[in-house]
Amino acid sequence: MKSLKELQTVPMLKYSLLDDKRMGVLYKCLSETLHLEGAVYECGVFFGGTALLLATALEGRKTLRLFDSFEGLPEAPPEDNHHKKGDFSQTSFAHVAQLMGEQTNFSIHKGWLPDSLEGLEETVSFVHLDVDLYKSYHDCLDNIYPRLTEGGYHCL
Repeated sequence: MKSLKELQTVPMLKYSLLDDKRMGVLYKCLSETLHLEGAVYECGVFFGGTALLLATALEGRKTLRLFDSFEGLPEAPPEDNHHKKGDFSQTSFAHVAQLMGEQTNFSIHKGWLPDSLEGLEETVSFVHLDVDLYKSYHDCLDNIYPRLTEGGYHCL
């Protein structure tokens, strides 16, 4: 696995709302799961900065699955969130696919959660959930947590 210092040459911070410290935590958590069986998931991709971090760090050794509607947030009850419908819509499938460039062993699943998780029954060793709405977190955990490998991580 590439070192965090080596990864700093990759322009991921430019495409993420996470700062370098949070990116470092995500990287450290991922590194703790490399020896485990299972795919790596990211639910909520936005511009693709953390997806690029995960793919670059994995170097194609595990399947990376990226899930996003690429339409922004859906309508949510007022008590759920301070965001409004359409927030985070200023991205696209094409942008993330282009950003991922020459990365290998990844797939982008365009669609609403939990529907885009349907049919996937593989074990998961690491999941990064960044979906902003309570219902989406709950739906993802209902689907993914039972498949999380013992010792696996889910980062919120």
